[in-house]
Amino acid sequence: MAFDRSACIEELQSIINELAVFEAFQNVAFVEAHDLGIQGKKREARLADTNFGNIRKHLQSETRDLFGEKIFPAEAQNPFTHTGGVEGFLKAYKDALWHVYLTLHGSANRLVSPYLMRHLATPLYEQAECVKGEYVVICREIERYDAMKNGGTPLHDFMLYNTSDHNVHDEAESEEKGKGYPW
Repeated sequence: MAFDRSACIEELQSIINELAVFEAFQNVAFVEAHDLGIQGKKREARLADTNFGNIRKHLQSETRDLFGEKIFPAEAQNPFTHTGGVEGFLKAYKDALWHVYLTLHGSANRLVSPYLMRHLATPLYEQAECVKGEYVVICREIERYDAMKNGGTPLHDFMLYNTSDHNVHDEAESEEKGKGYPW
């Protein structure tokens, strides 16, 4: 298999554009979660926004180092919308996470083969695993929310979990401190 420099650069440009869209998605999700009072999701989205930005910048640096090319992301539009308050937010966020997971994994696979850049695929695979974990958690939260609608006070119990002594907010907080958010 021949190494095609221009095809590699084109693929990296495509991935950098995808990462910029994921940053925009998480930035909007952060603001929406804040507005809805879903503190754990707010912090998770803010952390994910930072992680996608760091991976994007890493790929931009590697593209410059490997190929002598400067790559900038295309302008990303707001890809995240939801309706229906907390429940609508959770379902829309879950669907978006699945798309992000599939895209990250597919992009990483393409870097490994045919472009022979396994070393650049590693952060994409790692972030895909983080997104998959977040997807599993949100699926469980939605199931719990739906179950609580039939037998209790769903919003109260859901919010109680997200504001209790140890929760999603606390789990994301320790990781976020190393990313430039000391509060």
